[in-house]
Amino acid sequence: MFSDFFEKLINFAKIIVHTQKDKDAFLNLKKANEETVAVIPMELTHSSKITGGAILPKKIVFFFFGNIREYKGLKYLIQAIPLILKEIPDLKVIIAGEGDISEFSSFIENNKSVFEVYNEFISDEKVSELFQRTEIVVMPYTKMSGQSGILSVALAFNKPIVSSNVGGINEVVEDGITGFLVPPQNSEALGDAIINILKK
Repeated sequence: MFSDFFEKLINFAKIIVHTQKDKDAFLNLKKANEETVAVIPMELTHSSKITGGAILPKKIVFFFFGNIREYKGLKYLIQAIPLILKEIPDLKVIIAGEGDISEFSSFIENNKSVFEVYNEFISDEKVSELFQRTEIVVMPYTKMSGQSGILSVALAFNKPIVSSNVGGINEVVEDGITGFLVPPQNSEALGDAIINILKK
C-alpha cells in the first residue's frame, strides 16, 4: 500500500520513521539499509501534556477521537454498541472530531442517551476535558502505517486502549497490559475487548 510512498523517499541520506514496521518496509525495498533508516517513537504532543479543563464525574465512558475518516473504522465501533449495551447498559460513547458521520446519524439519533457527539474541531482545552472523563480510548482502525498521535495522547492521560492491531500500534500497546489489540474490521472482538476492560 505504501510502497510508492517509500520509493519516493529512498534517495534521502537519512530517513526517520516512528515504528519498526515502517523501517522493515524500507529495508524490504532493498534500497535502504540499517544505517539509513532510524526508528524514533512518536513523542507526546502539546495537547497530550495539557492537564487543565473541567474534571467531571467519572462515568462509564469510552472515546473515539480524531478526524473521522473511513480508515478510522468508526462503523465497526457503531456496530459493536448493541453488543456492549447488553453487558454494560450504563454506557456513554463520546465521538469527537471533524468528518462525515451522516452514515451513523439515524443510529445515533435513536440512541441519544448513549452518544455524546462533537462533530467539529476539538480545542486543546476540550481534548483535556474529554480525556479526563474517559474510561477507554477506542481506535478501531481498518489500516494505517506508522503510529497514531491519538495513541500518544491516550497514554499521556493514562487511559487503557482498545485498538485494531494495525500499523505500528502493537509496538506501543501491550496487549492485555496497557490495552487490548483486536483484529481489524471485527466488531464482535472490539465489543468483547471493551466489555472485558469495563468488567474488570
